Amino acid sequence: MKIVLLTFFYVSVASSCEVSLHKYLYIFNNNSLTDYISKRSSNCSDKQKSQIFESLNKTSGTLNTLFLKISESTIKPKIINIVTESEIIRKALSLTDEFKISSLNRSIPGDNIYSETSQSFRVSCSGCQDQGRFSYTIENQNNKGWGEISLLKKKYAYIANDNIKAFTKDLSEGDFSKTSLFGLKNKNSYITDIKDLKFYKINRHLKQNQPLLKSMLSPKTLVKYGDIVTVVAKTNNIQLSIKAKAKSRGVIGDTIQLKNLNSKKIITGTITNFNEVEIKI
Repeated sequence: MKIVLLTFFYVSVASSCEVSLHKYLYIFNNNSLTDYISKRSSNCSDKQKSQIFESLNKTSGTLNTLFLKISESTIKPKIINIVTESEIIRKALSLTDEFKISSLNRSIPGDNIYSETSQSFRVSCSGCQDQGRFSYTIENQNNKGWGEISLLKKKYAYIANDNIKAFTKDLSEGDFSKTSLFGLKNKNSYITDIKDLKFYKINRHLKQNQPLLKSMLSPKTLVKYGDIVTVVAKTNNIQLSIKAKAKSRGVIGDTIQLKNLNSKKIITGTITNFNEVEIKI
């Protein structure tokens, strides 16, 4: 008699992580997104769910889920669309690249919207055509939320190419480069024309890549009391010049009195350069 021993091997196969998402994810609340992923996933570890959250949370636009590269997972559908609240506001208010949304603060947090079809939204914001902090409402057919938005508007300014110490350097155009930025300052706070920099001095330390503000400049004294200056008179494309003695000191743009060295008469002119004054005739 033959005795046959049969040995059975039990192989345990771990089920892979499966996630079923909607085609459209409108994100208003990141905490809700965490709950959504948990509800829409099966056999997923906390690590896998965390990886999926991080991938979705930092993404916007159309996404091929194959590119998420979450190990041992299947994520459906293949194509999803992630839309953030800031993108909804940008589109609804027709905000151009001239504006940057620096912050969104919800006074009434809204739930995320998950849908198989595209949704439309209405946004109301009085004053959102300029820089500042404003109240806004956002709503669609079934949801409505309120909040505050901070907008920054693009400005053009000059930034320092190197560190510049206060009162230690004669400024020139080569010390700065023009750039665009989204600063908190009003656009009138920035220097936008540097052709007259030689008439000013830096009154505080300026770091490399720091924008140059009008408040950082102090005008140099271009004319001192008693100086003999050139007085220029322009009329009908004819330029005349005489010498005169300054009766006071002044900086660029100042109006001062001078004494004509020939006629001894007192004349008034505007300082336009070092020891140079222009008069109107």
